Amino acid sequence: MIAELTSRNPNVYYELGLAHALKKPVVLVCSNEQDVPFDLKHIRVIYYDMHDPFWGSKLIEKVAENILSAISNPVETILFT
Repeated sequence: MIAELTSRNPNVYYELGLAHALKKPVVLVCSNEQDVPFDLKHIRVIYYDMHDPFWGSKLIEKVAENILSAISNPVETILFT
């Protein structure tokens, strides 16, 4: 699961909680560090800067890296093992 945490959407947090409860690997992305709640700050979050003209391609690259990592090491990407 890829969860976009920017703007603190309650539905995203609900779905993220379900993914954690089901022990599914997640990739967290956010454009603003203040939008990441304190209880998720210990999990790897991919931050992006929309003012960077190459932010989209950089974000895609980082998300792809994290997905490949989750596939090869699923235990490391699950919150509660």
